[in-house]
Amino acid sequence: MALSSDEILHMFEESRWRLRRF
Repeated sequence: MALSSDEILHMFEESRWRLRRF
């Protein structure tokens, strides 16, 4: 899977927010 740095950052931020919610 070749993802762009922008997409990786977006996914990383989303995972961070999800962890913060819990």
